[in-house]
Amino acid sequence: MNQMEWIKELIDSENKILESGVVDTNPEYRKQRLVVKSTLDLLLDLKARFTETTQMYNELKPTPQSKIKIYTIAQTHSDFMLFRNGYKMIFTMKEPGVIEIRFNFIGSQLISSIHSIESKVNSKIFDDQKLQLQVKPFDEVTWTFNGSEFKAEYLVKYYLNLFVRESLN
Repeated sequence: MNQMEWIKELIDSENKILESGVVDTNPEYRKQRLVVKSTLDLLLDLKARFTETTQMYNELKPTPQSKIKIYTIAQTHSDFMLFRNGYKMIFTMKEPGVIEIRFNFIGSQLISSIHSIESKVNSKIFDDQKLQLQVKPFDEVTWTFNGSEFKAEYLVKYYLNLFVRESLN
């Protein structure tokens, strides 16, 4: 969160107190709001990063049938999926503070079972993977994968590479 953003939130909060005359002193509610906002912020950031990188990928790819599409998932604030050749990579808020990443293959059971045999090395990719939020002292928010912090640009690079390899015809 940049400095201007949190200062605007502070002013908005102060104005609401002055207008309503009600002071909210519940720290647990503040923490819940922080967790929800941080989860939505990361999903929106990832979606923007994936949109930018897939646009570059699609511009450099000569065949239209192998282009990657990004869809927003209906009835959600920020969930999205990558789609190509029957493969979906879905990014969704499982709960505040937890983002789930999962692969789905849309195809016949025969094709799906053949693919899973060919992809024994990468069979773990079909398991749900989770990004988890940690709130540190002073409301510092960090995101982790399997207990380790990560940078969003590396996550995008890793998952886009994985998605391209797995969704190749």
